[in-house]
Amino acid sequence: MPTALRRLQWIGILLVVVSAALPAFAWKTGRPFLPGTWVPTAGQVILVGEGSRQRTPAVEVGRGVMESLGAGAGGGAEALWRRRPIYAYALVPFWILGLLMARRHRRAAGALLWLLTLGVVVLEALYLQSDYRPFFPKLLGSLETGIAWCVVCAMLVFRRPADRQLGAVESTVAAQALLAFVHGLTLPCTHVRDYVDHLTFAQLAERVGDAFAPGFWIGMAGFLLIAIPGYVGSRSSGVR
Repeated sequence: MPTALRRLQWIGILLVVVSAALPAFAWKTGRPFLPGTWVPTAGQVILVGEGSRQRTPAVEVGRGVMESLGAGAGGGAEALWRRRPIYAYALVPFWILGLLMARRHRRAAGALLWLLTLGVVVLEALYLQSDYRPFFPKLLGSLETGIAWCVVCAMLVFRRPADRQLGAVESTVAAQALLAFVHGLTLPCTHVRDYVDHLTFAQLAERVGDAFAPGFWIGMAGFLLIAIPGYVGSRSSGVR
């Protein structure tokens, strides 16, 4: 991979790290239904603007880890599961480790990141089963959810021919970052989905602006920059 594209990935990682320390979104349990109402749903977590505090991804991920290590109600895996909308931020340390390892142990770094890919595939399957709201009813809705998961898998495993090797570390990071970017876009879309028939475009945009602070969009730009090098240029990101 050309040096310029490697630098672009590191710039993207820097943006994501910075955004993780900034207020990014408002956080509350439940699901918005109609303007001015609030319909809580068991165990469901999404991002909202009204009556919520601005939270930073780093703080939320850190709280999830600390709570998961503690005993009692809300501890264990449930503490991490509640933070599932922002799981992409937890991938960044592994990307940094993989890219640094690749300087001396490229295949080992590639193996580590492919294990991470497998974990993301499983997590996304559980995430879609829990939170995905199909546009089609009943059987067609189940088929739609399955198709969505297949799209996720395709984004994670699709490679240019030159990058279909274990040592193509940058390409693996790019694929995960692309999924993180697409996953991030679904959050504001989900936030306003129930309001589309009730609000104007300007009002929808205002709702998104209330719920998603500039830090969120900085992170989205970072994920996109990390992903770009895996899909442009003609040289492999693997062993030279």
